[in-house]
Amino acid sequence: MDALVRVVAHDYIQEEHLDKWKDLVEEFVDLSEKNDYGCILFQVLQDERDPSHFCYVEIWESQEAVSAHIAKPHFQHFKKEREKIWKQPTESHHYTMYCSCGSQN
Repeated sequence: MDALVRVVAHDYIQEEHLDKWKDLVEEFVDLSEKNDYGCILFQVLQDERDPSHFCYVEIWESQEAVSAHIAKPHFQHFKKEREKIWKQPTESHHYTMYCSCGSQN
């Protein structure tokens, strides 16, 4: 059984706050990379048709690694600041691998 945890989340940010959000998310990703053990992949994608829509794609070694990430001060700061500028609450889902192809299997 695959123990990896895959997280896909979506944020919609108010257009007038996109510059602020980009600074916030870049700092968050940098701090996560430096301080969070167990992160295999962390990508933030911007929708080409809706520049206010961002998607997070994350792969973690375990649920414990995800839980530790969420408990970190940089995550809590990001969450608090993000809530001030989003259009709607973040939608987040955890997934298990169903099937795959390509070099990143």
